Amino acid sequence: MTSFRYCLSALLLASLSTSFAQIRWGLRAGVSSSTAATELVPVSTYTPLPGLQAGVVVDIPLSEILSIQPVLLFASKGFERSSFFEDNVNPLDQPYGTAALRIETVKPYYLKIPVLILVKAPLTQEVKLYMGLGPYVGTLIGGTVLYDYKSVYSKGPLSPSRNSFYARSDAGLTGATGVELMDRFQLGIAYDYGLMNVTSDPLRYSLRNRTVSLSLSVFL
Repeated sequence: MTSFRYCLSALLLASLSTSFAQIRWGLRAGVSSSTAATELVPVSTYTPLPGLQAGVVVDIPLSEILSIQPVLLFASKGFERSSFFEDNVNPLDQPYGTAALRIETVKPYYLKIPVLILVKAPLTQEVKLYMGLGPYVGTLIGGTVLYDYKSVYSKGPLSPSRNSFYARSDAGLTGATGVELMDRFQLGIAYDYGLMNVTSDPLRYSLRNRTVSLSLSVFL
């Protein structure tokens, strides 16, 4: 019985050592296009903004075709919002009124962690097609806000303490697809579908992040 326990323990240790040895670490960098979905009455238009992503990726194989892939990313998101506001003018002087355009450019910076379950299908000996889905969470670490109202510009930092309308956290789902080359490179496209309202004042309106990204991962 004791010999059986020793053999079983040795087998378990060998399996854990093999699984740990198969874990891959790498670097990821990419570009993105972000905007926001809103439930606000449509008096504003939202234009996507370009952004950057960079971080560390881990690939944990569960089988030959299945793996778990957590990623730690610095990610810039944001949007450009254009709104018209009525000028405060005397209606007797201008009975039809006037409206001025205000452009608000919001660029939040997040520390984001998506965790995807990947399914891989080999196309050739060195090329695999993969698809993945999983949750992501993010925390706001900074950013900028730029206002353009009547060609008067003002710019300031974006933080939960200074900009009370922007929340500290973000969360949602990430879907991804791409190709893996020679078990070392991954070229993929991903879509973040934000589920959390990133405004701190949900009684006024809600904003949810939407991001498309293109990235390259290199495993070391």
